[in-house]
Amino acid sequence: MDAAAAERPRCVLKRVKKCLEALPQVDVAEVSYQEGTAVVKLNAELSDEVLRKTVEDQDYKVISIA
Repeated sequence: MDAAAAERPRCVLKRVKKCLEALPQVDVAEVSYQEGTAVVKLNAELSDEVLRKTVEDQDYKVISIA
């Protein structure tokens, strides 16, 4: 997932990580401000739409999901 935002790096990391890890299907979210990515480890299926909405509800733009 590529995400773009105009915030301080530490705030982005915490905010995106927290919202993704709040999803019951997500065990761990690793967020890289420098690379503009978030990698999630799932324990159950999760649709791309839910991932996108979760991040975009925090005012971040999802560029792609791979």
